[in-house]
Amino acid sequence: MRALCTVLAAVGGCAIALAVALAPAAGRPSVAGWVLLGPFPMYAAVLLAIGVTLLLQPVRGRLEQLADRWVFGARLDGYRLLSRFGAALEKAQGPATLLQELAETVRRGLNLTWARVRLDPDVARAGSAQGVGAGKRADPALVVPIIHGQRVLGSIECGPRRDGPFLKEDRRLLGYLAGQAAAAVHNIHLTAELSAQLRLIRRQAAELSASRERVAQGQDAERRRIQRDLHDGVQQEVVALTAKLGLVRQRLGRGDPRGGQDLAELHQDLGTLLNGLREFAYTIHPPVLSDQGLLFDPAAGHGLGLTGLADRLDIVGGALRVDTAEGEGTELRMEIPLTRPEDIDA
Repeated sequence: MRALCTVLAAVGGCAIALAVALAPAAGRPSVAGWVLLGPFPMYAAVLLAIGVTLLLQPVRGRLEQLADRWVFGARLDGYRLLSRFGAALEKAQGPATLLQELAETVRRGLNLTWARVRLDPDVARAGSAQGVGAGKRADPALVVPIIHGQRVLGSIECGPRRDGPFLKEDRRLLGYLAGQAAAAVHNIHLTAELSAQLRLIRRQAAELSASRERVAQGQDAERRRIQRDLHDGVQQEVVALTAKLGLVRQRLGRGDPRGGQDLAELHQDLGTLLNGLREFAYTIHPPVLSDQGLLFDPAAGHGLGLTGLADRLDIVGGALRVDTAEGEGTELRMEIPLTRPEDIDA
């Protein structure tokens, strides 16, 4: 059909040139006669025909476009198809939009019954779009892989063409489109991975901040408890012993026989104070484990022991892992880096 359009354009040009050359024979002034002022030579007619043919090139191109549309329908040529998809890539708002534009461009550009773009499951999970298509779908007539580097990111599935089998030009064009799509899909995949890493870092930063806050609150609560216990317990007993010791001193100075009895009571009070100090120290750091050693109920949730230990390890950049199974005991593993991160405050 394209060759026929070319022949028609050439014949039309020659016909116009011949008509111009023969115009003097009919008694009408000719362009050639006006230029050469004499009989119209053959070489001038040939040159004129060539010039007219060149001038008719736009007409030939338009005729070829009309012929293509008549034969191939609404199918686009390769350059316009690539240009249209390139413009769609710039306007794509996300992976789903990109895949939809690619499927629609392939379907309309190659005049297919349907087209679909599928992504690898890992890429689809990162980009939140597994596959989209345009038109009714069935078994694909042609599958073109979307490859970036050595990794297959997905594929373009093409339904049958409306105007016959796939041509070599169609396969080459689909390869170009798959190459453009591979770069775009890879960039979207990287963006999704970076976003996931950023969310993870933010969550870890929030957990670290919360653990530091729990440590600070726990230390403050412990300090207040110690202050209260010292004020209400040991401090009052020491004040009482100080007053009693002064009374014993006065009695002994006067030779009062009750001084010896007071010394015995003072010795007993000091023993009571010592026991109180031991109990107080026990409440700060208990020397033994309670609740039958390492046994605990996992359903009870986090307590103060392991949570506090994990928080303190987080401060120095360490980690705590607890592995337990029925009948196998419990393994507590603490990992502490040899060098503490510079951005961690002591």
